[in-house]
Parts: sequence; structure tokens; C-alpha cells
Amino acid sequence: MRIGLISDTHIPEACEHLPQRVFEVFAGIGLVMHAGDVYVNRVLGTAGAI
Repeated sequence: MRIGLISDTHIPEACEHLPQRVFEVFAGIGLVMHAGDVYVNRVLGTAGAI
């Protein structure tokens, strides 16, 4: 299983949504983990849908 790690998304402070590049890089990942600085919970739902 491939694991993807993302952190410091700072949404919506830095940008409104996760950049498209995140979805491209994480394509085929079996598990996405967020390591911190989650400002709004919708980021976790979006990351979980990858």
C-alpha cells in the first residue's frame, strides 16, 4: 500500500481548495494522512476522497 502525507494546507487562509496537483501526485495512493494545520474540516473530507 502506498501512503501519501500532506500537511500545512492552511485552507482557506492560503487558498480556497487543495490544488489540483495534490490529486495528480496522490493518484493511486491507498491511504492519505494529514500531519497538521487543518483549519477547516472539509480539507480532511477532500483528502479522504483522493
